[in-house]
Amino acid sequence: MNIEAMKQALEAFRKIHEGCGEVKKDNLSKESNELATLVRKDCNYAMLDLNEAIAEAEKQEHVAFRNIETGEFCTGGFLRKDLAKWQPLYTAPPEREWVGLDPEMMRNTPIEFNRGALWAERWLKEKNT
Repeated sequence: MNIEAMKQALEAFRKIHEGCGEVKKDNLSKESNELATLVRKDCNYAMLDLNEAIAEAEKQEHVAFRNIETGEFCTGGFLRKDLAKWQPLYTAPPEREWVGLDPEMMRNTPIEFNRGALWAERWLKEKNT
């Protein structure tokens, strides 16, 4: 999800949150008030998560731009007068910790496969670091 879409969702949750606050003031049924309270609580959690996701996304460097009107993609830095038509795309892969072969799995594997598996693990680890 891009930053603009997250900001739109955040604004929608804010409006729902405010609307549910107004419902509670209208002296409706106990069930309606309880439902409004639950929705407000869920909106709070969603808004916290979205604010965190937006902050993280804004820290990332954009990797490309997409023209809002034509759908055209452009990578790399560029200067254009019509920059408002270009949406930055933030799609850096998440950093992941290396997970090696499980020792239990290696114990249950025939010995002739273990050497190949260990070689492949070392090779993959070199390629991914």
